[in-house]
Amino acid sequence: MSSKVSPAERQAVYERDKWQCMMPECVCPFGRDIDPGLRRDSQWSATVDHIKPRSRGGTNRRKNLRAAHKKCNNAAQPAPPRERRETVRSAGPGLSYRIDDLFPGDQGSAWS
Repeated sequence: MSSKVSPAERQAVYERDKWQCMMPECVCPFGRDIDPGLRRDSQWSATVDHIKPRSRGGTNRRKNLRAAHKKCNNAAQPAPPRERRETVRSAGPGLSYRIDDLFPGDQGSAWS
C-alpha cells in the first residue's frame, strides 16, 4: 500500500465532501468552505485527513478520508504513538503497562 493518498483520490474526497472542512473542531474564521484555488502553503488550503490514523491501522481508502483545512487538520493531530509510548515507559522502574489498557484501540504490546 502506498503511504500517500493519490491526487485523484484527494480530488474525489474533496468533491464527495463538497469542498467543506469535515473536521468537527473546524477553526476557520470563514466557515467550513475550502477554497480550491488557494496555494498549498496557505493554512486554509485543502488537505485530506485520515479519520483513523495510519499509525493506528487506518488506511488510505476513501471511507477513511475526509476533506479538511490544513490548519484544522494540523490542530487535531494527537501525539504520535511513539511519543506516547515513551512517556509510559518513563513512568518508573518496575512498572509494567499494557499499551492497550492506556490507549484503547492502539496496536501496542506489553512492556515489563
